[in-house]
Order: sequence, then C-alpha cells, then structure tokens
Amino acid sequence: MLKCVHCNVILIVTSEPEDKEDYEKWKSRGFVIDEIKEIERFISENGVIREIYGEVVPNKVDDESFWSRFFYRMFKLNQAEEARALLVKRR
Repeated sequence: MLKCVHCNVILIVTSEPEDKEDYEKWKSRGFVIDEIKEIERFISENGVIREIYGEVVPNKVDDESFWSRFFYRMFKLNQAEEARALLVKRR
C-alpha cells in the first residue's frame, strides 16, 4: 500500500494536472505564507515526502512545480471532502 501511495505522489508531482485551466487559475494566486511553512514541515517531518522530493527534484521536475502540483492536489482533495461533507449533512 505504501509503495502505491509513493507512486501516486510521484505521478501527481511530475505530471501536469488534467484540469489545467483550473490549475493555472489556482497557481496564479501565488504561494502563501502558510504553504511555505507547510513545505518546511513536510520536508522535516514527513519521510515519504522528503524521499519523493529528493528523488524527483531537480531530475524530473523543478522545485516550484513539485510544490505547486502537490498543494493543488491537496486543495482539490479538500474541495472534494467539503462537497462530500455537505452531501452527508443534507441527508
């Protein structure tokens, strides 16, 4: 299972998101301070993310692309979870 998660994260950070227009719109807002703090936390506390980062940056993707794709995917997952929670609440 962990190997599968590892491969999924590599795919996420090395590939352009399918919803490119939404991604570009999200990305145009720039990084915010909270995300910069999260980068520091992920690198220091999360061995899997640190390992993947070391494996793909800069050989397969640059630093900015890695983190913007990573945080965009987190943003989309949070959106999906919020939508799911609203549906559950309505029932």
